[in-house]
Amino acid sequence: MHDLATRLETRASEAAKLRTRLELTEKTQSTIEEERNRLAESLQTEEQAEMLGKELEAERSKGFWQRLFGG
Repeated sequence: MHDLATRLETRASEAAKLRTRLELTEKTQSTIEEERNRLAESLQTEEQAEMLGKELEAERSKGFWQRLFGG
């Protein structure tokens, strides 16, 4: 009976350690996903800014009359 109680304690301890590792893994994954999303949003913003900068430069390179009347 003592051996069975010892094995049960060992398994309970292992289960607690595994549960803790699982919680840490979930938190880490959540943090990584949040960082990935933040970086993706930042990259989209940079791409949009670059595209708008190119459009602005294209407009600046046009002559006055071309800007006024389109084309």
